[in-house]
Amino acid sequence: MNVLEVLHDDHAVVERLFSQLLRIPSSDKAGRERLFHELKDAFIKHAHAEEKVFYPP
Repeated sequence: MNVLEVLHDDHAVVERLFSQLLRIPSSDKAGRERLFHELKDAFIKHAHAEEKVFYPP
């Protein structure tokens, strides 16, 4: 799998997480917090991959 495929897969993961977030009621604070942590982790992983490949020092 090349880096473009990995980044594309990352986008799919983020879309899935946002979709789940929209379906969770605001009263489910634990569920929403879990998803926000997953989103944060996905964004960090994605940003690191982009920086390493597309924006090297």
